[in-house]
Amino acid sequence: MLINKAINMNFLDSYSIEDFLESAKGKSWRALVQESHQEFRNLQKLRITPKHHLFRFKSRIEYYTDFLGEFCFLISQLHKPAGMSDDLFWRTRPILESLVERKELPSKVLEIYS
Repeated sequence: MLINKAINMNFLDSYSIEDFLESAKGKSWRALVQESHQEFRNLQKLRITPKHHLFRFKSRIEYYTDFLGEFCFLISQLHKPAGMSDDLFWRTRPILESLVERKELPSKVLEIYS
């Protein structure tokens, strides 16, 4: 039982918006686009049925999947996604600021936050 619990917690760590945002700060724009889109596609393929061992975490994983889809739009189009909450949107600003600081994106991009 403890092993299953440890595996589930490690698994859920990979579906943490906070962890995603923190790790995204150091990545290049190209890596963010590629990795976020790939992860989003993988999550869309994940079918969590009542018999799936992660069923009890389904809502949390779906929330993360929705966020990631919105982030994919944001990082690709550099516009605020219509479905993204203001709170989550503002939490993405350090990522774009990091990309601007490294001159991977023009500073004008940050105007979406005004």
